[in-house]
This record gives sequence, structure tokens and C-alpha cells, in this order.
Amino acid sequence: MMTPAHDWYHHVKERMTGIMDEWKGYLDVLASKAPVPGGGGASAICAALGAALGEMVGNLTTGKKKYAEWEDKTKDSIESLKELREWFVKLSEEDAQVFEPLSKAYGIKAETEEEKKAKEEYMETCLDAAAQVPLKIMEACR
Repeated sequence: MMTPAHDWYHHVKERMTGIMDEWKGYLDVLASKAPVPGGGGASAICAALGAALGEMVGNLTTGKKKYAEWEDKTKDSIESLKELREWFVKLSEEDAQVFEPLSKAYGIKAETEEEKKAKEEYMETCLDAAAQVPLKIMEACR
């Protein structure tokens, strides 16, 4: 006979299998020669995981008599961590958006001095844009 706990377990197991399949796909692309996702995006995802774990601890703590005196602070922390987690996911996506033009810029052929100068200027713009997201990630981690 199927119990509610048994049904819940199978529901969670099926959901987790789908989630893990997506993670495996992400990790396969991360491990490949593909320009994105890269280190900046991966570091943002690591930070998002850290925030999610903090949320988990907060959610496991709220509603317990033993921790009642910290209930309000815990709920505030959960909300802050949720916002931070969502910000890190956006930064991961932003990192991919700004890095892709840089990866393509490396392949631009420049033979004449004029082409070399144009490529150098374009590379500088791309490098600056690509560096901004990791800086935002580091700032958010402070």
C-alpha cells in the first residue's frame, strides 16, 4: 500500500532526477571547450549555492520553539539570502552574455595596422565588459 510519505518520496526523487540531469548538462558544457559558461558564471553559481544553503538552514530553523527569540532575524536573513541567490544567478547569466563577444574577438583576423588597432580597441572594450561581472560577484560575496 502506498503511503503519503511513499508518494512524497517518489515525487521528490523524480523531480531531483530531472534537476540533476540539468546540472549534469551544465557541468558537461562547463567542462568542455565552449567559451561559456566559464569561470565567472561558475563562481556565481557556487555563490548562489552557498546562499541557498543558508536559506535552507534558516527554513529549518524557523517555527521551532528552541529558536523563537531569533525568528524575526532568521526570516529577514532568509529573505536577504533569497535575493542574493537570485542576484548570483543573474550574474551567471550576465557573465555568459559579456564573455561571448570577447571569445569571438580573439578570433578576429587583423593583418593591417588599421585592423590591428581596431581589434585592439575592440578587445579592450570586451575585456573591460567581461571583467565587470566577476567584480560584481566578488563585491556581492563581501
